[in-house]
Amino acid sequence: GIREVPAVKEKMNYLKEIVEDCKEGTEISNDPDARTGHKSEDTSFFGYKTHLAMTTERLIVAAKVTSGEQSDGKYLEELVEKSEQAGLEVETVIGDTAYSGKDNLILAKEKEFQLVSKLHPILTNERKDTGFEFNKDADLYVCPAGHLATGKRSVKRKDRNSEVQYRFDIEKCKVCPLRDGCYK
Repeated sequence: GIREVPAVKEKMNYLKEIVEDCKEGTEISNDPDARTGHKSEDTSFFGYKTHLAMTTERLIVAAKVTSGEQSDGKYLEELVEKSEQAGLEVETVIGDTAYSGKDNLILAKEKEFQLVSKLHPILTNERKDTGFEFNKDADLYVCPAGHLATGKRSVKRKDRNSEVQYRFDIEKCKVCPLRDGCYK
């Protein structure tokens, strides 16, 4: 009987439309190499990423295909090397914040090209010894096993600056083969 109340009926219809849209937009894949990647903090996809190097004329000179969860920035060196092997002199690289990591800044200095990329504070303060990588599209960290954090929160400290804590799915962590030294 409650379903027939106009306000409830309207909300039920709205919910039904959302579920149908999700079913239409979701593709089921049996590909064991495909992974969930992110276009933005709240938009994900299942599949692969194509990392490209292009000239100013928009000609593709180098490409790398990876699973969807991979960070863009860690493939810069490979793309630059492939571009050079194709006979190009790399003078300037333009990329988003994923390319502003310390390794890429060092690479740009060593190879003497200009790296144009907005600096992301988390990327420029990253620590290599943890194995965790920052996914700038999702605005979350990915653990060494490839699992994306489920959320984050800002914690204010009296004795120091506030910090951001990232949370992971405990059920995945409990059975992860890499949990020693990571899971607590």
